[in-house]
Amino acid sequence: MIDTTQHLSHIDTIKQVIKMTPVITNNNIELLEKVNAFYDSAWNKVIWVIGILIAIVGVAIPLTIQFWQNRKLASDRAELKREIENAINNATIAFTKYVDEQVKIKFDKLSKEVEAHNDLMHARTMVLQGNAFLKENIPYAIGAYIAAIENYYLAEDSQQVIYILEWVLKFSDEMKECSKIAIDEAMTYNKININELLNKLNESDKTGEIKDLTRKLKDVLTTLR
Repeated sequence: MIDTTQHLSHIDTIKQVIKMTPVITNNNIELLEKVNAFYDSAWNKVIWVIGILIAIVGVAIPLTIQFWQNRKLASDRAELKREIENAINNATIAFTKYVDEQVKIKFDKLSKEVEAHNDLMHARTMVLQGNAFLKENIPYAIGAYIAAIENYYLAEDSQQVIYILEWVLKFSDEMKECSKIAIDEAMTYNKININELLNKLNESDKTGEIKDLTRKLKDVLTTLR
């Protein structure tokens, strides 16, 4: 009897569980659907946000890179421009300096050539003048020859210096007959300082030939009274 009663009690319990089971299952399904809907919505939002971020990054990063590249390119261009301008300025300064130096060198050379030519022309003129005075006025002829010697010296024509010194010494006897005053006047007329000139000739002499001739001329001039 007891067993039957207990059995009936179990059967009632099972029936109660069976009655409650659909309710619990329906609630669970509804809850699962809500959870599923929430996660679906959340996931879609996450995907949407990620998509937006990817789009922003995909646009922003290239734009940022391009911005910095353009900025660096502009900086590099400015630096390159400065370097080119500096190089051009330095080259211009160097070239101008070189041209100035070359012009100065050529001008100095040309000036010396012109001066030498003028000295030679003046020397030849003095020789002609000396020849013209030779028969009429020995002192002025000697003065003209000495002036020619000075101009040949300035033109650095040592051969003509030697030639005219030898020519003047040929008239040593004629000079000895002249007064010192007359010779000095002839030298002054031609703006010649005879002692200074003879010293310069000796300093420029490389063979000793000029020194020998100037010594002989000094000997003649010291005999004048």
